[in-house]
Amino acid sequence: MKARVVIIDAFWQLYKEKSIKQITVTELMNKAGYHRSVFYQYFRDIYDLLKQEQDAFFEEVDNLWQDVSIEILNENYSTVLIEKINELSLKYDFKVGILLKHNDETDFKNRFNNTLRKNLYNLLKLQENDAKVKLALEVYISGQLESLVYFHRHKNRLDFKDYLEVTKSIFRTCVKQIEESHSKNEENHD
Repeated sequence: MKARVVIIDAFWQLYKEKSIKQITVTELMNKAGYHRSVFYQYFRDIYDLLKQEQDAFFEEVDNLWQDVSIEILNENYSTVLIEKINELSLKYDFKVGILLKHNDETDFKNRFNNTLRKNLYNLLKLQENDAKVKLALEVYISGQLESLVYFHRHKNRLDFKDYLEVTKSIFRTCVKQIEESHSKNEENHD
């Protein structure tokens, strides 16, 4: 398993500097210090390595949502929740920055949006057919993604807790809008 970790680390170092289309298995394995055949014990090709890395990230995001779904609706996140989000952010910070940079190759932003959308629909128990609620959610999701991009571009001037603080208030506003829309819909159906 140590070889796999070394290969992945070498991949991210190369991917930071160049397009995935320019990374060869030979170059990657030279950087990792292993024979080319070792690569194929873990991955089909470079794109499979990237997919596995993204899958691992989004699986952890889904798990985090499951762990914190009840608490996230509260006005004040607990320190535990902020620490869990911060821990995930620190673990993937370097990789997320690279994925955002190479989005045209990875479709990371689209996967991020879809993961956030799925988890928000589950958390808020939303109906797909409510256009106003859907609009509010899409505005939030777009804003969340763009704020993540902004944070990564300016993280030398921002702390991740600043990012959480700003996005938390935006989330609360979105939830309030959705709750108001639900209330109006229920009143109209009565």
